[in-house]
Amino acid sequence: MKEVSYREVKQLVTAPTFFSHKYTRGVLGLLTGSDTYPGAGIMSARAAVNTGAGLVRFAGSSSLNFQLQLTVPEAVCSLEAPENLRVDAWALGSGLAGETREAQAAQIIASGQPAIIDAGAVSLAARLLADGLKLKAHHILTPHAGEAAEALTWLFALAPWLLQAQQTGISESPSRQAIESEPETYARLLARASGATVLLKGGASILATPSGQTYRVQGKVPWLATAGSGDTLTGILGALLARYQAEEAKPGEDSSAYAQLAAAGVLIHNLAAELLHGPDLSGPTPPSLVAQKIPEALAIFLQK
Repeated sequence: MKEVSYREVKQLVTAPTFFSHKYTRGVLGLLTGSDTYPGAGIMSARAAVNTGAGLVRFAGSSSLNFQLQLTVPEAVCSLEAPENLRVDAWALGSGLAGETREAQAAQIIASGQPAIIDAGAVSLAARLLADGLKLKAHHILTPHAGEAAEALTWLFALAPWLLQAQQTGISESPSRQAIESEPETYARLLARASGATVLLKGGASILATPSGQTYRVQGKVPWLATAGSGDTLTGILGALLARYQAEEAKPGEDSSAYAQLAAAGVLIHNLAAELLHGPDLSGPTPPSLVAQKIPEALAIFLQK
């Protein structure tokens, strides 16, 4: 399995030119957070804005939109049905709770639009696969080991033929511990069975393509193992995906580009966390403070 370097993925992160405007830089739709977990929506939106998204359209309830507008005024909040919003890509799943938010997430996934699919939306996507949904490389699933175990449990229960077709010899749904001990095996299994790109988050993040390629990004900041880090990463990844879809002449022509794009997001997230305390220092990395370092991290990334 190959360790990803900045050089390999830097072409997937671009700076604007004097001819750029907010629509050419990518419009990101966000379906994150809920009235139960508003913080996830706020953190993902702040991270997306700080990663340089051309425009962030946030789909929420009146209460959630009000809270987000006070903290991330750059985001455009909407009460309109998410499937009616014009965006280049979606980021969804972080902090979702309730039937309405889950139904909205299902509609977006089923629409086929490029999307970062995080947290509870990963198992939702697995259930939709059992109903015949086809995912593509531009769907990037971003589970941690527990969420991957839940998604694979749904597939074993409802669509075992998708897993049996991979001829891996794995005959039952894995535990979280099993996935943590063999992350490459299960990231590849989930990617090939789903047809999506998989970013299996952990101390070392594993990227897997639907065709079976795998990449690895070694984390450098163990303090990122805290609630909210995944929400921040979702915002970073969403901004990068929206930019890629908007600016590339033939997005997705090379399906492995989505795994490399996700790897770039992980590298930027790690770099922002490293900048929080400075060289040779280590300490807590609250996601809100990490998000403040994303612009600087991105500037350094673009110079590497």
